[in-house]
Amino acid sequence: MGTTKSAEEVKREHIDAMGFELGSLFNLLYNEIIWLHYKWSDFEELYGTKESRINLINQSAPFFFFIVQKVLWENILLGIARITDPVKSRGKRNITIQALPDFLNDEKLKAKLKLLISEIIEKTKFSRDWRNRRISHYDFDLSINKEALPLEVVNRLLIKKSLELILEVINLLLSHYFKSTLLAKTIKTQTGSLALLHVLRDGQKERENYIKRIRTGQFYIDDNDSNEI
Repeated sequence: MGTTKSAEEVKREHIDAMGFELGSLFNLLYNEIIWLHYKWSDFEELYGTKESRINLINQSAPFFFFIVQKVLWENILLGIARITDPVKSRGKRNITIQALPDFLNDEKLKAKLKLLISEIIEKTKFSRDWRNRRISHYDFDLSINKEALPLEVVNRLLIKKSLELILEVINLLLSHYFKSTLLAKTIKTQTGSLALLHVLRDGQKERENYIKRIRTGQFYIDDNDSNEI
């Protein structure tokens, strides 16, 4: 039976295998990229899987779930932009996948990683454009000038493919140092949005039953319970 390692244990493994500088940087990116995949998994469970889930959301708390959708979407775009940023911004170092090759001594691995990162930077331009002109900054021309350059196209497919490519960076180093990899489909939780959807579905069913009891006059003791949640 497998055991779950603590965050500190995983960090120590990374540092022991890669050295302090590379291991520390890799561990930070590893955690950030997994966290991004968790958020994307929840987003897709809620908004990109079934029409019946959208209907359930709209029947339950449509405005709240609209806010969740917007906040998650923008947060994921920010996350992609952040970990694909240049090594330095205004003279200050960033935690970014672009910094990883600088700490590698294996030239073959370094060349392979640089090639992958170049592809990622090109294919994630949309995230930095949205971050720079809409999310982190409210660009004047974009908002006022009808002739302004429009924002880069972004959709679920582009985000999904970007996250898959970014995970390849992690897997390239995991494979080299640990002979193992991570599968995107395994980065899920049983206590996230899917668990919430089950509660909402059960709640909707109980609401329907409650309305039927009201109409027929067959009440339960708890039906008149006015205690606040």
